[in-house]
Amino acid sequence: MDCYEQRLIKDVLDNGLAPALLDVMNGESEYSDSMAYNKMDAHSRRLYTMARMHLEFIIKYGNDKDSVRDGSHVYSNFKNFFEAWQLAGLPGISLELLEKMLKDKVVSKA
Repeated sequence: MDCYEQRLIKDVLDNGLAPALLDVMNGESEYSDSMAYNKMDAHSRRLYTMARMHLEFIIKYGNDKDSVRDGSHVYSNFKNFFEAWQLAGLPGISLELLEKMLKDKVVSKA
């Protein structure tokens, strides 16, 4: 069963907004929330970091691969951590700002 956070992230990804979500997580967006980021505990920070790495992977290599060899490096998609981050309630970002980003970006694409 999907939780609200999973549906919200699905909408973000289905609308091609993975790069915008990554900007939010990197603190490079008007939709970033430094207070939400700063109040995370150590476990939430790990989930957040791995979720960010997952986004970087799917943006670069797509969502249909588990790992990719790029030269002498092997990169993984960290899908399980991304799902755990969603189940934990998207620590580090504001749900309200994420909803606003989705609304603003989807409306501006139409």
